[in-house]
Amino acid sequence: MSSKFLKNIAIIASLLGFIGVSSGCALLPTKLQSTQLSEQEVHSLFTEKTVISQNFKTGTISASYYTKDGKVRQYRKGKLRTGEWRVKKNGQKCMQMQSKQESCRVVKLEKDGLYRKYKPDLFALQPVVVYHSFIADNSLQDDSNSSRKTVQAKYENMALQYYLAKKGYSPGPADGVWGSRSRDALQKYQVANDLPIDGSPSQKILMRMKDM
Repeated sequence: MSSKFLKNIAIIASLLGFIGVSSGCALLPTKLQSTQLSEQEVHSLFTEKTVISQNFKTGTISASYYTKDGKVRQYRKGKLRTGEWRVKKNGQKCMQMQSKQESCRVVKLEKDGLYRKYKPDLFALQPVVVYHSFIADNSLQDDSNSSRKTVQAKYENMALQYYLAKKGYSPGPADGVWGSRSRDALQKYQVANDLPIDGSPSQKILMRMKDM
């Protein structure tokens, strides 16, 4: 094949990817039927919420609070990051954390009831983040009485309690407090799945519980 032909193929592929992102109808894995969120829907979902999310590639859990004036505070691995966020007219959610460049991604509601964030690839949208829960709580705005690790652990516990309840166990309210009910519920889950029984929350057990 000539180099000119290959170059033309690359240009066409790039245009197809761009059209897919702009129209919200990019190719997706057939097992996931999804709906791209509108600008208004993204604002409603994230504004003044603490959002528990998980990176597809690394499995890292983050807790982020989105203000209505476009600010975001995020705890990840016990460290605080700050930045800004906005939503474009086409519904893409854009974030710029500290000195990094702004990145804009598509947010979709999947057939399984979960929200995922996608980045454009050559012929499809690739999932980068799954959102575990959206909590009407602004504790991340003021961490003066808590260490950063404690604050993040609270929201990881909330996500774990949410999934325990979703799977039919009874951890009590998803408030981040790991009491006897949550411990008993996790132990029952561990017994049912042939796991070491300790009833202790962790990122590892949360990642296993939520099949990404």
